Amino acid sequence: MLGRGKGKVVHVVQVVQVVHAKTQKHRNTEILVSVFFGIILLVFLLPHSGYTSDIQSYHADSDSLFLEAGRAYQEQDFARACELYQEVLDQGIISGHLLYNLGNCHFRLGRVGRALLFYRRARIFIPRDADLKANIRYAIQNRRDQIESGQSGFKKVFFFWYYGTSPREIVIIFLFVNFLLWGGLGMFLFRRRDWIRWVLMVSAVLWLIFGSAATAKLIGTTGPRNGVVLEPEIEVRSGYSRNDTVLFKLHEGAEFRVEGQEKGWYKIRLADGKRGWINGEFVGIVENFSREGETI
Repeated sequence: MLGRGKGKVVHVVQVVQVVHAKTQKHRNTEILVSVFFGIILLVFLLPHSGYTSDIQSYHADSDSLFLEAGRAYQEQDFARACELYQEVLDQGIISGHLLYNLGNCHFRLGRVGRALLFYRRARIFIPRDADLKANIRYAIQNRRDQIESGQSGFKKVFFFWYYGTSPREIVIIFLFVNFLLWGGLGMFLFRRRDWIRWVLMVSAVLWLIFGSAATAKLIGTTGPRNGVVLEPEIEVRSGYSRNDTVLFKLHEGAEFRVEGQEKGWYKIRLADGKRGWINGEFVGIVENFSREGETI
């Protein structure tokens, strides 16, 4: 009787151990699968992290064009320098410093609107450049419309790490955090230590933060978001037609936020909250690097 009882107990214990072993094996498999997909994500994003590289590979004649443009600028032939820098840009070469130089040429030629447009584009790639920030402030002071924003600067102060980094930098940080997260999962598979658990928790939080930031940066550079008035004066209307009522006027260098688009017109919002529709022929969109609607 007693022997049978012991045998039953041992049998139950053995069953529990087998179930526990299977459960542990299942968990290990889940972690391995997670690590695998994490590596796949890392490999997938890595080639795309350089899409906003500050200095991309130059064509054969781009260096000579760039140097010639620099010489023209030094000789104060700003129109020629502007044409040469634009030729480099038209070859598909996008650089923060190239856009900055184009902005300087336009400013020297008295084109405040185009100068601000290229400065804003340059800031996507070199957001912490001190000279660029100073030139943006100076160009704003020289435009006619001084539109006061009704918003506080709390968001930009609190999210300084987001506004002060380029899309490429954000993606690189996200890739590092992604590697840290999935690498930690791989370590946790073999060594279940408390400090590894904490690393995983912190990495998961950072993964969500920088993953969201990278997504926002990438989306923010793929469509019309911000614009600058390029003509001396344009009319802002109540609808996307020349027959609609004129609400107010904007002048060269005025900046706006794009809220919609219809038949070549943009629905805009100013920093002070005013809204209306403007003809797309008279403005430049920061996120659009083509020359459409922009003549030098």
